[in-house]
Amino acid sequence: MWSWVTKRFAPGLSKIERASFDETSINTSLPIGEAHAVRIHNNDVAPMGFVVQALEAAFGLNHEEAVRFMIHVHTRGSADIGRMSRARAENVVASILELTQRHQQPLACEVVQCDS
Repeated sequence: MWSWVTKRFAPGLSKIERASFDETSINTSLPIGEAHAVRIHNNDVAPMGFVVQALEAAFGLNHEEAVRFMIHVHTRGSADIGRMSRARAENVVASILELTQRHQQPLACEVVQCDS
């Protein structure tokens, strides 16, 4: 059965565009004051399939994880993903914003400090 979730928005994404992290995006060894996350914001314009692909590319998530996270963002308005250094979070945000500009999609995200 076809659905918007299984339909790939930008089939031209190559493996070069996918993030290849040598460490996990969840770093529990960081002190609270130094831990940051990427906050993804929902909007009514960006196609859900594009958001899924952006999450897959930026965080190296598999398709099912990216779909679950996209639905969480869609139903709650925004959500934080990851626990990483500020520099790493800024790199992830930059890669997402570059992808959104290239595909002319208004997906907003930002770096936020982790509360706990």
